Amino acid sequence: MKDFFVSIEGLSSENLTTEILAQILISREFAAYQRLFFSHIFQENCLKSTEEYGYEVTTQMDFKELGRPDLVIYNTNSVFLIENKFYAPYSNENQISRYIEILNTHFSNYSRKEIFLLTIKRRLNHYEEKISKDLILSNTKVGTVKLNYLLWDDILKIFASTNFVVNNLAYFIQTRFLTSIELDPKEIEMLNNNNYPQALNKIFNLIPLIKDIILKSYTVQRTSQSYNYYGFYIEQGLVKSWFGYFFPLWLTPIDVNVCTPLHLQIREEWITNGVDLTKFNNELSTIGFVKHNDFHWVKPYDLKLLSSKDSSSELNYEKLAQVLMNDLEKVQNVARP
Repeated sequence: MKDFFVSIEGLSSENLTTEILAQILISREFAAYQRLFFSHIFQENCLKSTEEYGYEVTTQMDFKELGRPDLVIYNTNSVFLIENKFYAPYSNENQISRYIEILNTHFSNYSRKEIFLLTIKRRLNHYEEKISKDLILSNTKVGTVKLNYLLWDDILKIFASTNFVVNNLAYFIQTRFLTSIELDPKEIEMLNNNNYPQALNKIFNLIPLIKDIILKSYTVQRTSQSYNYYGFYIEQGLVKSWFGYFFPLWLTPIDVNVCTPLHLQIREEWITNGVDLTKFNNELSTIGFVKHNDFHWVKPYDLKLLSSKDSSSELNYEKLAQVLMNDLEKVQNVARP
């Protein structure tokens, strides 16, 4: 996998997930997932890996004017074209009829020829209609080519795992494509209200102010940002932590009583060897941290801390900064031998 990140640099959506799926189907360390994948798509009980089937796996194989299927899986007797689509257009309204021609011309002597349209459940009807119309208008005879539909929804279920690559592929697809994109009336009303973007902007503006207070007592690294995160690392000697806007945990709160964009995070790899992990893990929960499978230890900060409805002259971000400082001190105490 040494060239894996080079191969996916700059890719997004269908192209990104295609390359990751291809890597899973190619690499020997993912043989268990390959057996599950092939058993699922072939609807067979025979559990074989890519190597055991003798398959080659290629992405974006170029067939000139006929197109470039996302994935081509083949050996000396069988060939499978997989087209991966979430919301992409149905290319030239004749994509599958062109793929059938690829199989009937370039792989004419193969006894097993199949096409798989890989999509998500909510888009299945859309692509079924597109393909049906394509085959009728082009007068394409499927012949010995078998046309199948695959759902990412099902594949992610059979791939359920703690493996870093597989788990993050599942998270990416679930949050980007499987979460409903239809807005209900209440959501539309909320987004049309100018108070919402103003409130979110205040969150982004107060994080640098809190950082200025924290760096008076701790070594603080530069702010990192993406649409999922906006925050900074804090060096505490035995433990490193991260504080800021944390969209994934705002989207799926770890505490049913607190839905908030602000969190303090500690990952296991940020804890030095001098810390008693058993003691540390046990005592973190007593100071408000919750264990998360992916993000390890996380503490949410209730936005009520930012309320300005009191008589105090202290600014709201200063109140939150003081609570954060107290938590950082508690983390230090828990980490000490």
